[in-house]
Amino acid sequence: MFVRYRKLARGGEQPRGVQAKIACKGDCVRLHRNLHCPLKPRCRWRIGFDRDAGLDLALAPYRLQVQLIENRREGGRVRQEHVATLGAVDAWFLPEFWAGVDPAVVAKIKADNWDTLSVKARAAFWEAAKPRLDGLVNRIDPKSLRMAIHQRIPWPMQAEREMASACEDFRLWSSLHEQSVKIAESSEKLAASATAQAAQARQHALAEASNAARAAERLARLTSPAARREAAE
Repeated sequence: MFVRYRKLARGGEQPRGVQAKIACKGDCVRLHRNLHCPLKPRCRWRIGFDRDAGLDLALAPYRLQVQLIENRREGGRVRQEHVATLGAVDAWFLPEFWAGVDPAVVAKIKADNWDTLSVKARAAFWEAAKPRLDGLVNRIDPKSLRMAIHQRIPWPMQAEREMASACEDFRLWSSLHEQSVKIAESSEKLAASATAQAAQARQHALAEASNAARAAERLARLTSPAARREAAE
């Protein structure tokens, strides 16, 4: 029994955790109106493709699928039997995807949270693959196969998991902190504006109270008995 790796073409979704663009061959309406590309074959997402930033690697994204295959001899011929599919992982989260690429260029392509996403992607693969391997213990040696697959899809070590968790917590709380600071600053500006408006309204109220008092005195004089007698004479 041996392990077979298949490269599955990525669909139309934008790859996460890396700098990617649709490698358009012309003025494609898909880029402007979010429509389907009229070209056949249509333009695809490419990793490390951004002419404005000086990147033109245009690496094709794909998913690496892992299968278990067993050779059997039937009628004098060797036939391959599919035993199990262990799962698939986005290849750009694996070291082999970046083989031969300048590390300085790779650093420009990877997002800040690439390490965290890589650990999550590999952990998800192994969480699905390990039970399937253990279920075939009567036919294979799970440990040897795990070690073989580990060479291409590294098992996330505890230190990696802890670092990824710490980075994720840091990004989460930093983002929430920034949002709270923005809300506080916005509220403080609104409060300062409201305080200024209240002070101005108080000044207007004092002036209006003085005017109202003078108007009341005038009204009282006009409605007094002496004023009425003068008006009658």
